[in-house]
This record gives sequence, C-alpha cells and structure tokens, in this order.
Amino acid sequence: AVNRSAPYVAVSHATRDELGALGIAPDRITVLHNGGPETVDVRTPRSAEPSMAVVGRLVPHKRVELAVDALATLLPSHPGLRLTVVGDGWWRDALRRHAADRAVADRVDFLGHVADAERDAVLARAWVHLCPSLKEGWGLAVVEAGAHGTPTVAFHEAGGVRESVVPGRTGFLVADSAGLAARTDQLLRDPALRRAMGSAARDHAAAHTWEQTVSGFDRVLRDQLGPRWTTAARGQRVP
Repeated sequence: AVNRSAPYVAVSHATRDELGALGIAPDRITVLHNGGPETVDVRTPRSAEPSMAVVGRLVPHKRVELAVDALATLLPSHPGLRLTVVGDGWWRDALRRHAADRAVADRVDFLGHVADAERDAVLARAWVHLCPSLKEGWGLAVVEAGAHGTPTVAFHEAGGVRESVVPGRTGFLVADSAGLAARTDQLLRDPALRRAMGSAARDHAAAHTWEQTVSGFDRVLRDQLGPRWTTAARGQRVP
C-alpha cells in the first residue's frame, strides 16, 4: 500500500498484469524487456548428435526435472540424445537423483556455474533449448539461446516466456510435460523447422538489447524526476 502510487518498471506485460492484480494501476507500470547478447560467437557448430540445453538456477520452481523426463521419453527415438544443464543451486543433488531414477544419469551433463563463453557454447551446440520453469518474469535464457539460433520450448503459463518466445515462430509454448516432450521431438526430427525457428529466434533476440533497456529506464526517470534526474545523471548532487 505504501508504494502503490509509485512508478513501476516490469520486465514483461505478464508481470505488469500480475502487479495490476495486486492493485497497482496499469498506467503506473512501464514495461521494459530485458536485453540480450549484443554480439555472440557463431563459430561453435551444432552437436553432431541431437542435444538439449537448460540454463538457470537449480531450484524447484525451475522444474529441470521436466527436462530430464523429456530426455527419458525421447531417448528411445533419439539414441544419441543428451541434455546439458548449465547452472547450480541447492536442488542439484535432487536432480541428479531424479536423473538416476529415470535411468538417464549417463545422458545428463550437469556443468554447474560456468563462464559466459562456455554457456554460449552450450547454447550454440544445442539443437533445442528447454525452459521448463514454473514462472519467469521474462526469460533471459530464451533470448540468450535465440542469439545463437536455438529455438526454445517453454510453458505457456510460465508468464514472461509468452513474450520472450514467439510461439510458432521462435519456439513453442506448451501446456504440460507431454507437450514439452512432443514439441521437442518435433524440433529434433525436423531440421528445416529447427533452422527456420532458429533464424527467427536470432532476429527476435537482436531486437532486444541492453542499450534499449537502459534508454527505457532513462525515459522513465526523466518523466518522473525531470531536471533532478538530469542533475543526478551528470554526477551532481540532487537537491
């Protein structure tokens, strides 16, 4: 209630809608999408065998288990399939146990925290990026994957991914774990579709830069603070 009349910045329209449901007036909320990589190394080739990647913290609401389940479902049809998981967190051991329970532990690579260059190489090699998260404000990893021409399969109800993924163009949005496996299978089987979606994903990622995001914040602050923001931006004391 204290901040209800203050200006807000949301990373997606989905987040703006959620803030509106909490009583924040929509006209006080500016949507500024997160930026993405401005330059990427495109020299890393795709893996010879089919591959999937997940990037994110290893915590329950990221639902990496569903990516492991998709691997177990698809492995009989794609014997060379591997899943690479980039990121770390307190849920790591539970995910390792889940992979063992599904008899795919030898097909999952848990890399932990890695440098940006290694993360980019993983996304560039992957045939498909999976974002099985329960909730995302925007879906930065979706844009990072798209910068490498890698399409994403995510969940429609996860919020901001409805904007970071353009359904049917840069990837697919699904309703359940069966849909996650089915759409991933479709992309793995169809190289022409994978290339077309990857190209569209690269264009979509290029349209979201951190320069645009910073410029958006600058406009919001100028609108709200006027001359005081100009003074602060110059490093001078604000009265």
